[in-house]
Amino acid sequence: MKTPQLPFALALFLVGPACGSGSGDDDDDVTGPDAAADIDAVAALSIPDPGTAMNNWLPTPADWCTPDKAHPVGVVTQQPGYMEGTLCADTGSGFYVFRAGAGFTELTVAGVGGDAQIDYVHLHRGDGLVFGDTVTPTASTEFSGTWPVTPDSIYVLEIHAPGGGFY
Repeated sequence: MKTPQLPFALALFLVGPACGSGSGDDDDDVTGPDAAADIDAVAALSIPDPGTAMNNWLPTPADWCTPDKAHPVGVVTQQPGYMEGTLCADTGSGFYVFRAGAGFTELTVAGVGGDAQIDYVHLHRGDGLVFGDTVTPTASTEFSGTWPVTPDSIYVLEIHAPGGGFY
């Protein structure tokens, strides 16, 4: 019997912007704190099509540990209330790919639950179905943020916790 866990809260609002980091080292990571500095150093990484589902933030158990295997959320048009999943132990990450719906101009992720010790949340551009640069947040902490999004554009949300775990 599975022990109930507190979900990682996700609030999506229809307003406005942000995230990014980069240590500038040359280890060619496509995720993590230095991703912005290293993303140009590697070949373009393809991401899945987000699909046409509406606000599907609950991934089924699968390998979604890398951007090329991101969970397809579909079209984001409203606040889902929360999201939950299990971050992969080997990468510590989970990725969601989505298209911003008409009138949707701001993504806000806030709150932490479960056993995963979230150390960062990033939003990446994904137009052309290519994992891209981080979007600069208008507000952020290590485990939350608010980012501007453009309707009909594709984005990849990255959640990371060392060692993975449920959130």
